[in-house]
Amino acid sequence: MNPNRSEDIVPPGLTAADMGESTSTTLGGALNDEWALISYLTQPLLVNSRQDYVVITSADSVPVSTGHITPDLNYRWTVTNTTSRWILHQEESEEGVFNWTPRGPGGHEVKVVVTSGDDEVVTLSLTQQVQEPPTQWQQVEAQLEANSAPASQLFAMREICLELHDYIVAAAETTGANGVPPLFVAAVMFMEAWGRPKDGSPGADAIRRKLAGESGYWPRRDAAWEKLQRFLGEKKYHLHLHDIREVELDLVREFLNEINPVDRAFMGAKSLGVGQIAMTTTAMITGDTTWTELSETNRKQLLEQIEGAWSDLGFETKVDIFNALRFPKQNAWVAANLLAKIKNRSHRFPSVTSQAMLSDSPAVDITATEYNRGAYDTPLADMKGNSNGRRAKQYVLSSPNQIGLEQFF
Repeated sequence: MNPNRSEDIVPPGLTAADMGESTSTTLGGALNDEWALISYLTQPLLVNSRQDYVVITSADSVPVSTGHITPDLNYRWTVTNTTSRWILHQEESEEGVFNWTPRGPGGHEVKVVVTSGDDEVVTLSLTQQVQEPPTQWQQVEAQLEANSAPASQLFAMREICLELHDYIVAAAETTGANGVPPLFVAAVMFMEAWGRPKDGSPGADAIRRKLAGESGYWPRRDAAWEKLQRFLGEKKYHLHLHDIREVELDLVREFLNEINPVDRAFMGAKSLGVGQIAMTTTAMITGDTTWTELSETNRKQLLEQIEGAWSDLGFETKVDIFNALRFPKQNAWVAANLLAKIKNRSHRFPSVTSQAMLSDSPAVDITATEYNRGAYDTPLADMKGNSNGRRAKQYVLSSPNQIGLEQFF
């Protein structure tokens, strides 16, 4: 009785609570199997926003050979309104993953019954409150709408300012007084959340419509725009289904759960999760591989070195790193600590405190730039910021151009 490899165990050194809101139980017997139901997000949840749940267990009650890892577990999921007791959603699967989207406020219980054949293994449930966005957000949203902010931007901001707020603040605090402030972490993660939208959001829906050839896609206009971009020397860009965040995560999860997993050429360097961080980069932050900086003169060789160090890691470690990026709470921790690492190198801004960074334009610019394109050994005097750095300055530094993140962080 084995779960998929991606749900086989909480990463060493962490608990289920470190991954998100959770409930856990330990079954009796000699093996003391531990089971946890983990919600990506912590209540109060928001209406019209996808909610993800994962069952992770150390269960290995029926050992199987490496060639037969397909789980014989069945997961029966039920979502119930705690007041009316109406069942809002039900489904069964052989996967320990589940998502649903609440359409109204109130108390909701998510329950999963795990069975093996005719035998019930364990039942786990979480009760969470769902609410409409608070007044403070509604006021900010109205201001942004008045300035013609697109719906995709508003959703990404709501995600960062409300759903992930506490995760981001806690993550920034782990970097210490000389680390990075929550507002800066929020600004960087907002850019990534907007660029790689959450499934069910306006941005993700637009991608699906465009790929399906429906409204919102004008071939002549888009072809002309791409031609102009090429003329200006910018990279031609085509949308793909994995430009939706959860689709991207599901793709890598599938590869990890293959019977004979292989290191796909792109997998380690594929940026994942809300903060869009590569597993190769995360391995350097968790200490599983050595921190390696890039160089303008031999960037390709150094990237191959980083990829090689990742490839040499054990399979279980790779799964742990994937889970550090898959769950938003840990993703925020990786993002904050990556930003602090970039900032505090000797040739960057090690003497700038977290608080002082809120008014330090070069520190914001260069740190956000290197989060986006990689940490380089280039001397500070020669380092140039990019569009991510410029946007981070707009969002973080006090100016009329701030877009509202500063009201929450």
